[in-house]
Amino acid sequence: MPLGDSFPLEQRLETFQRSLRAGTVFYLFCDFTTPPKEKYLLLACIRPAPLFLIINSEVPEFYLSRSHLRDRQVQVLAAEHGFLSHDSFVDCTKTFAQFSLERLQDQVLSDIGRIKGEISPPARAAVIKAVLAARTIEVKYKQWMLKELELGEDES
Repeated sequence: MPLGDSFPLEQRLETFQRSLRAGTVFYLFCDFTTPPKEKYLLLACIRPAPLFLIINSEVPEFYLSRSHLRDRQVQVLAAEHGFLSHDSFVDCTKTFAQFSLERLQDQVLSDIGRIKGEISPPARAAVIKAVLAARTIEVKYKQWMLKELELGEDES
């Protein structure tokens, strides 16, 4: 059992609540990927609904010859993110809304180690720029994400 899970439920719930901010990275089981697996996900906004951007180990092959997709991949350096074992990429071409707050809470409270930390200020700025330029994300989702990501940037 991971050390964090030995803490009382109330303490884990408090830790979870503090992590609910744009820019936090979670390691979650994703049943919507093929095959279903654990993935790093960047919480891009919490209101009015949680939206995530997926973090990949590599830029998908399909994106490499399509500049409007390739250029929306934001590199996150392992050197700046202790939870990563190698440099990775935030995919800023699509959002994932598969996690309700309750579903997110269930996964995190069962393993508090699923909260990995926050992206660095340079990575956050690059994500904001990529989301702003993304042609594949609905305008309302962009507005939700940018509002919260930019707020977090000001707090840094």
